[in-house]
Amino acid sequence: MAARVAGDCARGALSSTPASTCPRRSRRAGAAERGKRLLVSRRDILSGTSVAMGLKVSRPSSSARAASGAAPGEATVAYEDTMVSIGSQQIPVAVWAPSAGVGGSPPGTSKSRLEVQVQEATGGTSTSTTEHEQGGKGVAGYQHSISIAKIASVLFRLGRRLPTLFDQSMALDPAPWVFRGELTAPEGGYTKAVVLCHGYLGSRYDLVDFAEALARAGWLVLSPEFAEALSNPTTLPKASVDGVGVGADRSQIMAAVLDDVALGRFGVPRGRVALVGHSAGAGTAVTTEGEFLARVAIGGFRKPLQPDLARILAAPLLVVASSNDSVIGLAGIQAAVSSLGVPTREFTSGSDLAVGLGEAGEDGTAFIKFEGEGAPCHISFLSSRTNMAMVGVLSPLLPVARALGVPLLDFDVYDQTRDSDAVAADLVPAVIGWLNKAK
Repeated sequence: MAARVAGDCARGALSSTPASTCPRRSRRAGAAERGKRLLVSRRDILSGTSVAMGLKVSRPSSSARAASGAAPGEATVAYEDTMVSIGSQQIPVAVWAPSAGVGGSPPGTSKSRLEVQVQEATGGTSTSTTEHEQGGKGVAGYQHSISIAKIASVLFRLGRRLPTLFDQSMALDPAPWVFRGELTAPEGGYTKAVVLCHGYLGSRYDLVDFAEALARAGWLVLSPEFAEALSNPTTLPKASVDGVGVGADRSQIMAAVLDDVALGRFGVPRGRVALVGHSAGAGTAVTTEGEFLARVAIGGFRKPLQPDLARILAAPLLVVASSNDSVIGLAGIQAAVSSLGVPTREFTSGSDLAVGLGEAGEDGTAFIKFEGEGAPCHISFLSSRTNMAMVGVLSPLLPVARALGVPLLDFDVYDQTRDSDAVAADLVPAVIGWLNKAK
């Protein structure tokens, strides 16, 4: 059963050769050493490059900036939750965009939506409290949900709706320089965008470290939730015995996001869109039809079918894998990369790639291989914010899962290593640098 479940988690993206799970203690020691080398705060990890664009958004006031840690003149990011419709289904899409609201106070009495929401929540007594200060307690944080019913139904192949009594909702802290705003494309539209694709039982916030940093570096960022998302207990990735709806498939959701949101609302055609995915989302990033600016596959890659190969390799391709990933093995991904039949530059880390970017000519295909005791596990590539939310929910279930041999996508491993921030410190700037080179 465990093998079947792991195979489901990898469907559409992953290689067929799983790596064995590494010893927990050695992983923890390796991660600790890696953390010493790469330790920086989340704010430093995601600092990025300031690129002001013509986003029409009510700007954060100077008092909100001061409270949040965003200095005058420092780039800020606007965030919005939106939806795309596919039939009767409403698909959540998180949107981050570079904000033109940098510098001092905006003219007049304009306030960010963040401040307005805080004033409403506090009876109008606060003008400078930020979502960061609130600790994500429902004021204006990222609204995140974890459906235990969905997880149990999918992992145990129950194929039916379960009681949602134990499902949980929470607010995740945004970076201190992220503000809610009504997003409107500047005149002429945005020049480039990234679509982030989460994995099996993931969420639109799994890659939030990438999202915030990319937006701060000048990219419009879109992150939809797929049918396998852990937040929605009423849709499953396939039919069930009691009529739980089958969610729209990934190709339908990607088409809606690319056509209705990226192009229709913000004016960015597919040729100016990069795709970044993790696990099953890596398969989505690689196989989505169309000509794209670049593709990045993190923790999951298999050789595309021959008819698609030339189209996919027409854009820069970056593959990231780890020897300590027990869900999708490094050996299988490496074999898939080798089978592409094109020159591929190999790197040992994100920082190694960043150095290589300065030396390289054509972008082509690149492969980052994390190896050794301190290498990331499968979910180390995701944000610590979503990972720790899952660890908090799943911790009581981990002993039972181990006893039953049910894999939890390396969450049991991550509970020991807790290395997402260190991995992000290394990988996020490298991916941004890679995408910035795409033409």
